[in-house]
Amino acid sequence: MKTNSKKSEKEKKEFIIALVIVGVLVLAFILSFFLPDLIKEWKYKLSLVSFTQTETHVTDENGNKYYVLNRSVEAISTDGVYGLLEDKEYRFIGFMHEKDQTPLYIVEHERDMKGMVLRLETAEEITISNFSPISADICFATSDYPYDYLVAADKYLENGGNNKNDEEYINLIFDALVDGKEVPSPMTQESASRIKLKSQKYPGLYYTVMFITDKNGISYLQDVGSGKCVLSPDKLTVRMS
Repeated sequence: MKTNSKKSEKEKKEFIIALVIVGVLVLAFILSFFLPDLIKEWKYKLSLVSFTQTETHVTDENGNKYYVLNRSVEAISTDGVYGLLEDKEYRFIGFMHEKDQTPLYIVEHERDMKGMVLRLETAEEITISNFSPISADICFATSDYPYDYLVAADKYLENGGNNKNDEEYINLIFDALVDGKEVPSPMTQESASRIKLKSQKYPGLYYTVMFITDKNGISYLQDVGSGKCVLSPDKLTVRMS
Protein backbone atom coordinates (compact mmCIF):
# COMPACT_ATOMS: atom_id res chain seq x y z
CA MET A 1 0.00 0.00 0.00
CA LYS A 2 2.81 2.36 0.91
CA THR A 3 4.47 1.63 -2.40
CA ASN A 4 1.29 2.51 -4.28
CA SER A 5 0.90 5.71 -2.22
CA LYS A 6 4.45 6.79 -2.99
CA LYS A 7 3.92 5.99 -6.66
CA SER A 8 0.73 8.07 -6.68
CA GLU A 9 2.48 11.05 -5.08
CA LYS A 10 5.32 10.77 -7.56
CA GLU A 11 2.87 10.74 -10.46
CA LYS A 12 1.12 13.83 -9.06
CA LYS A 13 4.43 15.69 -8.78
CA GLU A 14 5.37 14.68 -12.32
CA PHE A 15 1.95 15.79 -13.56
CA ILE A 16 2.29 19.20 -11.82
CA ILE A 17 5.81 19.64 -13.21
CA ALA A 18 4.50 18.77 -16.69
CA LEU A 19 1.69 21.32 -16.31
CA VAL A 20 4.19 24.00 -15.23
CA ILE A 21 6.43 23.23 -18.21
CA VAL A 22 3.46 23.38 -20.59
CA GLY A 23 2.33 26.67 -18.99
CA VAL A 24 5.80 28.16 -19.37
CA LEU A 25 5.98 27.04 -23.00
CA VAL A 26 2.52 28.49 -23.77
CA LEU A 27 3.44 31.77 -22.03
CA ALA A 28 6.71 31.92 -23.99
CA PHE A 29 4.80 31.27 -27.20
CA ILE A 30 2.34 34.10 -26.44
CA LEU A 31 5.11 36.50 -25.43
CA SER A 32 6.98 35.76 -28.65
CA PHE A 33 4.05 37.36 -30.47
CA PHE A 34 3.23 40.28 -28.16
CA LEU A 35 6.51 41.13 -26.41
CA PRO A 36 8.19 42.79 -29.43
CA ASP A 37 5.18 45.10 -29.85
CA LEU A 38 5.12 45.88 -26.13
CA ILE A 39 8.85 46.69 -26.17
CA LYS A 40 8.39 48.81 -29.29
CA GLU A 41 5.52 50.76 -27.66
CA TRP A 42 7.54 51.22 -24.45
CA LYS A 43 10.55 52.55 -26.39
CA TYR A 44 8.24 54.80 -28.44
CA LYS A 45 6.71 56.34 -25.31
CA LEU A 46 10.14 56.82 -23.75
CA SER A 47 11.24 58.75 -26.86
CA LEU A 48 8.42 61.28 -26.45
CA VAL A 49 8.32 64.37 -24.29
CA SER A 50 6.02 64.19 -21.26
CA PHE A 51 3.57 66.98 -20.40
CA THR A 52 1.89 68.29 -17.25
CA GLN A 53 -1.25 70.41 -17.20
CA THR A 54 -2.47 73.44 -15.24
CA GLU A 55 -5.65 75.51 -15.57
CA THR A 56 -4.00 77.95 -17.99
CA HIS A 57 -1.42 75.96 -19.96
CA VAL A 58 0.50 72.71 -20.46
CA THR A 59 4.23 72.40 -19.79
CA ASP A 60 6.63 69.90 -21.36
CA GLU A 61 9.40 68.17 -19.43
CA ASN A 62 11.89 70.81 -20.63
CA GLY A 63 9.88 73.61 -19.00
CA ASN A 64 8.35 74.96 -22.23
CA LYS A 65 4.85 76.36 -21.66
CA TYR A 66 2.11 76.10 -24.29
CA TYR A 67 -1.09 78.16 -24.35
CA VAL A 68 -4.30 77.47 -26.28
CA LEU A 69 -4.81 79.65 -29.38
CA ASN A 70 -8.16 81.18 -30.23
CA ARG A 71 -10.83 78.86 -31.66
CA SER A 72 -10.41 80.14 -35.22
CA VAL A 73 -7.04 78.41 -35.50
CA GLU A 74 -7.23 74.77 -36.65
CA ALA A 75 -4.60 72.27 -37.75
CA ILE A 76 -4.62 71.23 -41.41
CA SER A 77 -1.98 68.56 -40.92
CA THR A 78 0.68 67.44 -38.45
CA ASP A 79 4.30 66.26 -38.70
CA GLY A 80 4.45 63.53 -36.06
CA VAL A 81 4.05 63.15 -32.29
CA TYR A 82 6.01 65.44 -29.95
CA GLY A 83 4.76 64.42 -26.52
CA LEU A 84 2.15 62.75 -24.33
CA LEU A 85 -0.17 63.69 -21.48
CA GLU A 86 -1.90 60.49 -20.32
CA ASP A 87 -3.90 59.34 -23.40
CA LYS A 88 -3.53 62.66 -25.18
CA GLU A 89 -0.89 63.23 -27.86
CA TYR A 90 0.64 66.57 -28.78
CA ARG A 91 1.75 66.70 -32.41
CA PHE A 92 4.07 68.94 -34.41
CA ILE A 93 2.67 71.45 -36.90
CA GLY A 94 5.91 72.19 -38.72
CA PHE A 95 7.12 75.35 -36.95
CA MET A 96 10.31 75.00 -34.93
CA HIS A 97 12.25 77.45 -32.77
CA GLU A 98 15.42 78.40 -34.66
CA LYS A 99 17.77 77.92 -31.70
CA ASP A 100 16.68 74.68 -30.03
CA GLN A 101 14.15 73.22 -32.49
CA THR A 102 11.35 73.37 -29.93
CA PRO A 103 7.98 73.30 -31.73
CA LEU A 104 6.32 76.72 -31.79
CA TYR A 105 2.82 75.32 -32.37
CA ILE A 106 1.39 71.93 -31.42
CA VAL A 107 -2.05 70.33 -31.68
CA GLU A 108 -3.89 68.02 -29.32
CA HIS A 109 -4.85 64.56 -30.59
CA GLU A 110 -7.05 62.26 -28.54
CA ARG A 111 -8.61 59.05 -29.88
CA ASP A 112 -7.56 60.13 -33.39
CA MET A 113 -9.51 63.39 -33.08
CA LYS A 114 -7.74 66.72 -33.62
CA GLY A 115 -8.27 69.18 -30.81
CA MET A 116 -7.05 72.63 -29.92
CA VAL A 117 -3.91 74.24 -31.31
CA LEU A 118 -1.42 75.55 -28.75
CA ARG A 119 1.44 78.02 -29.07
CA LEU A 120 4.78 78.15 -27.29
CA GLU A 121 4.83 80.94 -24.70
CA THR A 122 7.21 83.01 -26.85
CA ALA A 123 5.39 82.35 -30.14
CA GLU A 124 3.09 84.86 -31.77
CA GLU A 125 -0.63 84.82 -30.96
CA ILE A 126 -2.44 84.24 -34.27
CA THR A 127 -5.28 86.57 -35.27
CA ILE A 128 -6.95 87.47 -38.56
CA SER A 129 -4.79 90.61 -38.62
CA ASN A 130 -1.47 88.75 -38.76
CA PHE A 131 -2.53 85.53 -40.49
CA SER A 132 -1.94 86.91 -44.03
CA PRO A 133 -4.48 84.69 -45.85
CA ILE A 134 -3.98 83.87 -49.54
CA SER A 135 -6.61 81.15 -50.22
CA ALA A 136 -9.38 79.19 -48.52
CA ASP A 137 -11.28 75.91 -48.33
CA ILE A 138 -15.05 76.38 -48.00
CA CYS A 139 -16.98 73.77 -46.01
CA PHE A 140 -20.50 73.40 -44.72
CA ALA A 141 -20.75 74.29 -41.03
CA THR A 142 -20.96 70.65 -39.95
CA SER A 143 -18.37 69.20 -42.34
CA ASP A 144 -14.59 69.24 -42.77
CA TYR A 145 -14.79 68.42 -46.49
CA PRO A 146 -14.59 71.41 -48.86
CA TYR A 147 -17.37 71.95 -51.36
CA ASP A 148 -15.65 74.99 -52.89
CA TYR A 149 -12.35 76.88 -52.84
CA LEU A 150 -11.01 80.41 -52.96
CA VAL A 151 -7.89 79.99 -55.08
CA ALA A 152 -4.58 81.79 -54.45
CA ALA A 153 -3.18 84.27 -56.95
CA ASP A 154 -0.44 83.09 -59.33
CA LYS A 155 2.23 85.00 -57.42
CA TYR A 156 1.80 82.57 -54.51
CA LEU A 157 2.03 79.43 -56.64
CA GLU A 158 5.20 77.66 -57.69
CA ASN A 159 4.15 77.00 -61.26
CA GLY A 160 1.52 79.71 -61.67
CA GLY A 161 -0.92 79.26 -64.54
CA ASN A 162 -4.07 79.44 -62.41
CA ASN A 163 -7.26 79.72 -64.46
CA LYS A 164 -8.99 81.15 -61.43
CA ASN A 165 -7.89 83.89 -59.04
CA ASP A 166 -9.91 84.59 -55.90
CA GLU A 167 -7.49 87.06 -54.31
CA GLU A 168 -10.18 89.77 -54.46
CA TYR A 169 -12.50 87.72 -52.23
CA ILE A 170 -9.72 86.87 -49.78
CA ASN A 171 -8.98 90.60 -49.47
CA LEU A 172 -12.68 91.36 -48.97
CA ILE A 173 -12.84 88.90 -46.06
CA PHE A 174 -9.66 90.24 -44.50
CA ASP A 175 -10.60 93.93 -44.83
CA ALA A 176 -14.15 93.37 -43.55
CA LEU A 177 -13.04 91.55 -40.41
CA VAL A 178 -10.08 93.81 -39.65
CA ASP A 179 -11.56 97.23 -40.48
CA GLY A 180 -15.31 96.61 -40.87
CA LYS A 181 -17.94 97.91 -38.47
CA GLU A 182 -18.98 95.31 -35.93
CA VAL A 183 -22.68 94.35 -35.88
CA PRO A 184 -24.70 92.00 -33.64
CA SER A 185 -24.52 88.33 -34.58
CA PRO A 186 -27.64 87.08 -36.38
CA MET A 187 -30.24 85.59 -34.03
CA THR A 188 -31.33 83.03 -36.62
CA GLN A 189 -29.47 81.20 -39.39
CA GLU A 190 -30.84 80.08 -42.71
CA SER A 191 -27.45 78.67 -43.75
CA ALA A 192 -23.83 78.68 -42.57
CA SER A 193 -20.46 77.78 -44.09
CA ARG A 194 -16.93 77.78 -42.76
CA ILE A 195 -14.34 79.71 -44.77
CA LYS A 196 -11.08 78.04 -43.73
CA LEU A 197 -8.39 80.54 -44.68
CA LYS A 198 -4.86 79.39 -45.57
CA SER A 199 -1.59 81.27 -45.33
CA GLN A 200 2.00 80.90 -46.53
CA LYS A 201 3.07 82.42 -43.21
CA TYR A 202 1.45 79.59 -41.25
CA PRO A 203 1.47 76.44 -43.42
CA GLY A 204 -0.34 73.61 -41.69
CA LEU A 205 -2.92 75.92 -40.09
CA TYR A 206 -6.37 77.21 -40.98
CA TYR A 207 -7.95 80.42 -39.72
CA THR A 208 -11.69 79.77 -39.72
CA VAL A 209 -14.32 82.41 -40.47
CA MET A 210 -18.07 81.75 -40.52
CA PHE A 211 -20.22 82.91 -43.43
CA ILE A 212 -23.79 83.12 -42.15
CA THR A 213 -27.04 84.00 -43.90
CA ASP A 214 -30.02 84.80 -41.70
CA LYS A 215 -33.70 84.16 -42.44
CA ASN A 216 -34.04 87.65 -43.92
CA GLY A 217 -31.37 86.88 -46.54
CA ILE A 218 -28.73 89.12 -44.91
CA SER A 219 -25.20 87.64 -44.92
CA TYR A 220 -22.50 88.07 -42.29
CA LEU A 221 -18.87 87.17 -41.63
CA GLN A 222 -17.89 86.14 -38.12
CA ASP A 223 -14.44 85.56 -36.68
CA VAL A 224 -14.79 82.33 -34.69
CA GLY A 225 -11.96 83.31 -32.33
CA SER A 226 -12.75 86.92 -31.46
CA GLY A 227 -16.48 86.67 -32.09
CA LYS A 228 -16.43 89.84 -34.18
CA CYS A 229 -19.31 89.89 -36.66
CA VAL A 230 -19.61 92.16 -39.71
CA LEU A 231 -21.88 92.40 -42.72
CA SER A 232 -20.57 90.44 -45.68
CA PRO A 233 -19.40 92.57 -48.61
CA ASP A 234 -21.88 92.31 -51.52
CA LYS A 235 -19.34 90.82 -53.95
CA LEU A 236 -18.42 88.10 -51.49
CA THR A 237 -22.09 87.32 -50.83
CA VAL A 238 -22.64 86.82 -54.56
CA ARG A 239 -19.54 84.59 -54.78
CA MET A 240 -20.73 82.48 -51.84
CA SER A 241 -24.28 82.10 -53.18
